[in-house]
This record gives sequence, structure tokens and C-alpha cells, in this order.
Amino acid sequence: MNDHPELAAVGPDSKPISMNMFSSVACPSKKVNLEWFKRALEWMCDEFKIEGAQIEVGDYAVCYCDDCKKKRGDKTDNAHFSLEDMVEPYTAAYDVLKKSDPASWVICETYSSFADPNEDDTPGHFGSAFNESQKRQLCGLPADAIIQWAMDWAVPYKPTQTWPDTVYLPRKNNISRIHHGSQHSMNSIDEWAVSTIGDMVKKSRICGVNGVSIFGEESPASPPNEANYLVFSEFSGCGTPNPNCDLDLFFSQTLDPLYGGAGMAKEWRRMYITAHTLRMDIKNNLRLINESSMAPFYFHHNYYEIGEPGLFEKAIGMSPDEKQKLTLKLAHEARSISKELSGESCRRWAWLENWLWRAEYIHRTGANG
Repeated sequence: MNDHPELAAVGPDSKPISMNMFSSVACPSKKVNLEWFKRALEWMCDEFKIEGAQIEVGDYAVCYCDDCKKKRGDKTDNAHFSLEDMVEPYTAAYDVLKKSDPASWVICETYSSFADPNEDDTPGHFGSAFNESQKRQLCGLPADAIIQWAMDWAVPYKPTQTWPDTVYLPRKNNISRIHHGSQHSMNSIDEWAVSTIGDMVKKSRICGVNGVSIFGEESPASPPNEANYLVFSEFSGCGTPNPNCDLDLFFSQTLDPLYGGAGMAKEWRRMYITAHTLRMDIKNNLRLINESSMAPFYFHHNYYEIGEPGLFEKAIGMSPDEKQKLTLKLAHEARSISKELSGESCRRWAWLENWLWRAEYIHRTGANG
């Protein structure tokens, strides 16, 4: 873009958009940019064995040049992405990938939800819900393209979008995904997201979505992430049989044996989320929520209620000394349990104890600044 500023996307002030690590953004309406994009994909397919690709248009800026405003009718004021910018590059990518390998999977990202929109949904903001008219615009995509949807606001805790059993989907192949339990969640990369992930998979099966996806950034040596992966697998039909996606059955048949016996998994969860609540910089996160429109980065207050009920509100006003004492109490509880166990069950409780001691040190010393 530095050599060809005429090909750059521009903001409402008509100046080229600069996006820090993204440097600059290419205008999606310039044919030269589309041809470069196609050549880059062709090169990739020639150099490597490609069995599919996820294609995105970018969820951080839209172009306000005359060509782009004419194409979309200037309907995305202050938006982070444009529905009208999706169909042409996604179709071009589809053509290139299918020419290389007719069996290729071509996943087209929408950054949006297929749930019922609510009054707060703003088109062009991450996780907002497409209405039926907007979904129909995606009928311009090839019939067997795979459409990927961001369903973060349609699952617990306290969903703000309604996910009905019957939904209109413009193409037969669809993937539901959420960002919980990843770096994109304010609940942290090691969030215990079992019920959220389980709910997403269960609802996807009920309404006929034939694909589901989560982020797998952490090793299953981390018990919260291990539990997330296990519920994802089990509810998808790839783990221990659980045809009705029953969360209580998942805890009793899959998690409890890993944590030392009946009820032990929920006890581990209670202690971990309680400590997580104390360690979270709640005031700063509430500030970020008020300043941001990026839905997956929000944290859900109800998540913390499965730790110690009412603690979220109390923690806002707690001193570091109060947090340190409660965390210390939890660390001693974890130790008393782990010393009665052996093998992998002991390791999971020892992992929790280690996590609690690190949290206690932070409260006691202010080491996190």
C-alpha cells in the first residue's frame, strides 16, 4: 500500500486506513487488489497441498472510497466490516481453491450470528446478528461454500440473542463458533467454558448446523481447557456417548472420574472460578466493555456465579488483603484434597493449588502492577 496508495482503503476522512500491526488495508472494490488476492491463493495452492482454507475480509475496518460507498449504499457507518464486501472475494477464493482441488473446504467468515437479532445488534459489529434479508445476500456465494458464524452472544452465560430451534441459513454447510476459553475472551485463555461450549454444540445439533468450532490454543494439560475440549468432543458425538448432550451426565460420567469421584469436578470448578473472580481486574474490564464493540472480548457476569454466588459484586470493593486471605484459604483446601489422591486426579488438583498460590502471591505483593 505504501507503493500504491491509490489501492488502499480509506476512512471517512478520505485518508488511508492505518491499523498498527495490520499496517494498511486494501480497498475491496479495486479489481487490482482482487487479482493480487487470487494470484496469492494460486501460488499457495501450487506450492502446498491445500485441502481447504478459511477466508476472511477483515473485521477491523471498512473502506469509504466512492466505489465502496456506492456498492454498499453507505450502510455501514462506523462499522468494523461490511457484508457487501464479502461475496466477491469469497467467491474468487472459492474458484481458486476448487480449481486446485474440487474437494477443498472453503470456509467463509461472517463475523456475525445467525440467531434472532435484538435491539442492540448493530450491523458491522462483531457478533451482531444478521436478519433474514442480510442472510439472503450470502446466497450469492456458491451453494457448497461453508459459512462460519460467530455465536458468542447466543449462548450462556446470560445470552443476549435468541437462538431458536429453527433458523434460516442461506447455504447448507455452516459452522457455529465461539471464542470462549481463548485469548479472545475477557474470562481468559484458561476460562472454564464447559457449559458455554456444550450449549453451542447442543444448539447447533438441534437446529441442523453441520459444523462447530472452538479455539484450541492451550494444552489439555491445563484442566479448564481439557474440560472444554472434552465437552466439545462428547457433545459432538466423538467422545463418550451422550446423545442428548446432557451436561449433568457429562460431569458424572466424564469429569468426576478425572477429579477423584462424585461431585469433585464441580467442587474443582467452584474453587477455580472463585479464585478467578478475585484475580480478575473487574473495574478495568467493565471500562473496556463500555468502550468496545467487540463482543467476544466481553465477559459475562453470570459466569462468576458458578464460583461463589454474589462474589462478583463483592470483589469489586474488596482490598488486596481480603482477596489474598480468601485465595489462601482456597489453596489450603486444594492441598487437603490433592494429598488424598494419586495419579492424574492428584495432578489436576495440584495444578489448581499451584494456580491458587500464584494468585495469592499477586494479591499479597501487587506483582501484577
